[in-house]
Amino acid sequence: MVAAVACAAIWGLPAGIWALVGGFICVGPSALLAARLAKALANPKVNFGVAFLAGEMIKIALVAALFALAYSRGGGVHALALLLGFIAAVQGYFLVLLLPDR
Repeated sequence: MVAAVACAAIWGLPAGIWALVGGFICVGPSALLAARLAKALANPKVNFGVAFLAGEMIKIALVAALFALAYSRGGGVHALALLLGFIAAVQGYFLVLLLPDR
């Protein structure tokens, strides 16, 4: 969200929206992976390592497909904002580790 607001302030509202799309490209597949792993943990018959590797491969393929879909819009995409939104979402996973435990 912070990246989207910054992109919107610098380049305008369409860039902010593309930054949000970039963030979703990161967060959406990761949320699907988390749901898949939670389901694997609930079933003792499932090998967690195999579920993790399969889920990670699906996540990578989904990220690539979503980027391809975003870039297929032609000249309407603000590529820098899209990538900055994606990068900000990836870094958000690491920045949350700096928060103190409560």
